[in-house]
Amino acid sequence: MVVSCEMGGLGGGSEDSKKTDEPLSAGAVLVEGYECVDLGLSVKWATYNVGAYSEKDRGSYYAWGEIEEKTSYSRGAYIHSVQTADNDWFFTKYCTDHSYGFESFKDDKLVLDKEDDVAHVQWGGEWRMPSPEEQQELIDNCTWTWISAKDINGRDIYGFKVTSKKKGFTDRFIFLPTNGYKEDDRTFARSTYGNYWSNRLFNDGTTNRTEYAAILLIEGGEYSENEKVVLFGDNRERGLSVRAVHP
Repeated sequence: MVVSCEMGGLGGGSEDSKKTDEPLSAGAVLVEGYECVDLGLSVKWATYNVGAYSEKDRGSYYAWGEIEEKTSYSRGAYIHSVQTADNDWFFTKYCTDHSYGFESFKDDKLVLDKEDDVAHVQWGGEWRMPSPEEQQELIDNCTWTWISAKDINGRDIYGFKVTSKKKGFTDRFIFLPTNGYKEDDRTFARSTYGNYWSNRLFNDGTTNRTEYAAILLIEGGEYSENEKVVLFGDNRERGLSVRAVHP
C-alpha cells in the first residue's frame, strides 16, 4: 500500500521523454570517495544510487532499515519484524504503536540508526539516507525533466533530470532513474516508477502511519497518465532504491 503525502510541482518535463547522450550529472565533485553535486540545497546529492558504480547503473534494492540486497522482499524476510505461526506480522524495531509491535513492543524510534542506514554503512563517512524534508527540498528547488538514456549495458533507462533552480547553481543537475520496486522475488514498474527511501517513518502531517516509511516517488513514461514527483509512504519490507546525501 502507498499513501499520499504532500505533492510537489515538477517545474518542467514533457509527455515524451527527451533522449539524451549527454552526461547525466553536472558539477560533480568527489566527497569521501563518492561523487555528488551541490545543487545549492542543505545537502549534496550523490550522482548515482547506492549499489551502483556510475550514473548509468541502476544500483541495488533494499528494504527499509536493511543494509544488504536479498533474493526475496517479503514480510517473512524483513529483518526488523516477526511473522507468527498465525501469519500475523509485528515489528521488532522502529515501532511507535504497541498494536504493531511484537508482544506489544514499542521503541518510538522514527529515524534510522546509523547501523541500519544502508547509505552510511555502505559508503561510510558522513554519507546517509536523506530525510523527507531534504527530499521535499529537492522537489521544490529543482526543475524535473523526464528523459531517457542508455544504461551501462546499452539498454534504455528512464527517469528525471533534476536541475537546480537556485541562483548560482542552475548549471548543475543529477539523474534519478525509475527503478520500480521489488516485492517477493519480482521487480515491478521499472520503466514508470522510481521509489527512493528516506531515513524516517511516514507521517502525513496528521497521523503517524508507523507501518510505512517515507519515500520520494517519481513517475513518468508512456504507462503513466501524468508525470509526478511526490512524497509518499511505502511498505518497509519492499525493495526500493536509495540515493545518498552528504552534509
